[in-house]
Amino acid sequence: MESRKPYLATLPGLILGCLVCCALWGSAFPCIKIGYALFGIPAHDSASQLLFAGLRFTLAGMLVVVGMSVAQRRLLVPQARDIKPIFVLSLFQTIGQYFFFYLGLSRASAMSSSIIEASANFLAILFAALAFRTEKLDAAKVLGCVLGFAGVALVNLSGANGTFGFTLDGEGFILASTIAGALSTCLIGIFSREHDGVLLAGWQFLVGGLVLTVIGF
Repeated sequence: MESRKPYLATLPGLILGCLVCCALWGSAFPCIKIGYALFGIPAHDSASQLLFAGLRFTLAGMLVVVGMSVAQRRLLVPQARDIKPIFVLSLFQTIGQYFFFYLGLSRASAMSSSIIEASANFLAILFAALAFRTEKLDAAKVLGCVLGFAGVALVNLSGANGTFGFTLDGEGFILASTIAGALSTCLIGIFSREHDGVLLAGWQFLVGGLVLTVIGF
């Protein structure tokens, strides 16, 4: 008798899970702006922005570690073999990505940021195929990325003024954040083959959050 797959392991469940993750990621832009307003953090106050980011990710890491420890009924403590992947991931996924993201978002326009961020998936596929050799680059993947990027660009460029600005400490920082995020996507796929992905996620958030908090202070 064939056992039934969990719902999230089926195609509809997978699509639903991806849509939820996309919605949560999309909420980051307005929520960060709202957070700046609630805590009275001005656009030029880089230290407070990094402190805000650091505390956010430190708390996120603690929630993942504690929550999954309770759910799995075991302490989610890294072993010696997990230390290096945790620090490498935290360098790209949290420290590098969000150092530039939080500082750049306060100086870049929402339209420019959205267009640059739309290149993240395309960059991740290019890095995976050309640098890490974990993916094969075919016409379908390239076409999908190009169409997706073009769609975001078209929606934003057809907005109020249709202009695209670029400053080094604004859109330039958003681009650096996007590159770091694309690299971290590839690294997650590689490390998750031999390590607990949830453990890596929780602890790299915690480590990266603490580093950003110290920088902010």
